[in-house]
Amino acid sequence: LVMHAENNALWGIPQGAAVGAKVFVTLPPCGPCCSLLARAQVRQVTYKAWPEGAGSSWRESCAEGKAFLEYHNVIVEEWK
Repeated sequence: LVMHAENNALWGIPQGAAVGAKVFVTLPPCGPCCSLLARAQVRQVTYKAWPEGAGSSWRESCAEGKAFLEYHNVIVEEWK
């Protein structure tokens, strides 16, 4: 079984434990992970820069996910 880090992190904590949390991830979260983060009611997601050679479908998924998080009042920022 393979899962993204965001899913794995949320799976390992009690329900409601991530409310208001700040999440730091290496790569921009994909659309499905953004949905999980919004449902967990995190307050902020910070990610490192885009990797070189990132595919267009992944970039599109991440852009949609970012818009979804922002719609749900989650702060999304790139760590520099």
